[in-house]
Amino acid sequence: MLREKFRQFVTDRVILKRLAISGFLLLLWISLTVLYVTTFDTSFSIWSYNHPNSDIKNLNYDLFHKAETFKGEFVAQDNNLGIVAVRFETYIRPPYQYEDQLLFKLREKGAKSWYYQNIYRSGLVYDVPFFPFGFPQISNSKGKAYQFEITTLNTNAINKLSISNRKPILQSKYKYIGKELLHNKSEFIRFLIIKFSNAFKTPDVLFSSFIYLLPLLFYLVWISLLEKFFRPLTNRVVEKLENSFLGIVLKALKKGFLFNLDYFLIFIVLIDIFWIQLTNDLVYVVILILWIATLAVYKKDAKESFIIGITLITFCPFFLFFQMEPTAEKSGIWAFMFLAAGMIQILFEQKMRASKIRLESSKMVE
Repeated sequence: MLREKFRQFVTDRVILKRLAISGFLLLLWISLTVLYVTTFDTSFSIWSYNHPNSDIKNLNYDLFHKAETFKGEFVAQDNNLGIVAVRFETYIRPPYQYEDQLLFKLREKGAKSWYYQNIYRSGLVYDVPFFPFGFPQISNSKGKAYQFEITTLNTNAINKLSISNRKPILQSKYKYIGKELLHNKSEFIRFLIIKFSNAFKTPDVLFSSFIYLLPLLFYLVWISLLEKFFRPLTNRVVEKLENSFLGIVLKALKKGFLFNLDYFLIFIVLIDIFWIQLTNDLVYVVILILWIATLAVYKKDAKESFIIGITLITFCPFFLFFQMEPTAEKSGIWAFMFLAAGMIQILFEQKMRASKIRLESSKMVE
């Protein structure tokens, strides 16, 4: 009996097709997550450690002033310390000639002279807000305390910067030698565990990985595997908590975000605009594809894409008025993506109408 059911399962083409697609989307999620962790850490052979905000001694989130110095102290978690990364809050990007200059210094605690110091133009920070201050690797750094200073040299009213209030704001990075890792399996496994366990403590990595997982989740919802499980479960919970606040919230989720995936995508976009503010271009591509596919499944036209895009553009001046430049920038980027999605939908709809007209014309001729 069991053998017959197993044979029927194996020979069922629909099931095999669904398993193949699910497996591909699972592999895609893992691959894109590994790729992002690699790029986020600058290189695959580098791993990052998130330090608490208290490691920056005179921390404040106000705009920088001229000749202001931020001092920090941390304990190295491993050997081969080579980068100290600090997350900045960026505003309107100034012209090159008006950029600020940041003097970075590093030394071991107790040393009389600085081990490394260099001047960086603030314009570089606008391309990489979580900016890596690199220096010659320190091979025996593990367990030692290090002090660093960041001093603003040419701050003015135009080149505004500040320390971000989004955690983590301070990372130390350690570089392994790739050849040594490949020839030592135990060390390689240890490195992978350290690298990925620390990477997933960072909201940027968690959020990006969740976005990469959405195609698989959406596909499972589309083939009604998750929906069949969640709908009866939420129905029972709502019945028990009908008059409570949680019950009201669950009812709203049932009508909106839980099963209307286009609303869920809008919710994800708003999280990125107001909180995460990723600098990850691949996330835009994934959301754009999912958005177009979701509206196609729900048989919605391009009007919804244009409404959202225009709404996000409309809010940009208000964000700028309240000096929320990063939020305004993210809102503008997402507005462009939704408008682009609307244009793609219109082109696709016109193509489908043209093919339908040709098909009907051929039938009339026959």
